[in-house]
Amino acid sequence: MTTYLLQRIGARALAGLWRQKQTLAVGMAMLVGVVGYLVLSPTLLATPAAAAGVTPSGGTTCADTTMTAIAQKTPAALQQAYQCMDVTFQQRTTEQQFAAQVQASGLVVTHIARVGVYHDPSGSTLVYYALNSTTQSIGYVVYVDANGLVAHVQ
Repeated sequence: MTTYLLQRIGARALAGLWRQKQTLAVGMAMLVGVVGYLVLSPTLLATPAAAAGVTPSGGTTCADTTMTAIAQKTPAALQQAYQCMDVTFQQRTTEQQFAAQVQASGLVVTHIARVGVYHDPSGSTLVYYALNSTTQSIGYVVYVDANGLVAHVQ
């Protein structure tokens, strides 16, 4: 009896699906189209990264490195960020002064996210970040020159 009942349910389900075959075909085509679009557009799946794992992309590695240093404030991160600064910044500010400025901010970052990138026709790039600290949210803009080095952080 149980086997007959399961066969009957299966047969009725298949008959119902067969009656809706056009709707199912359109739905499947739409699903395949959306999945194909997402696979071919990987930037749509990019998510904001945490401070320790900001993912470099689009020639903005130094911007990510700099923001990671601001968030973590470790000697290694600060040294890497200083190496990403353009020559004019390095001529005005020593590595020790740079580290002291970042440390003096006293900002305790709990979360950092890259929220946008603007590529200027001249080759420079503006990278926008949002930081959450224990007391406030702050926005930063990192100006990256055509050579990929950080010209200014605002």
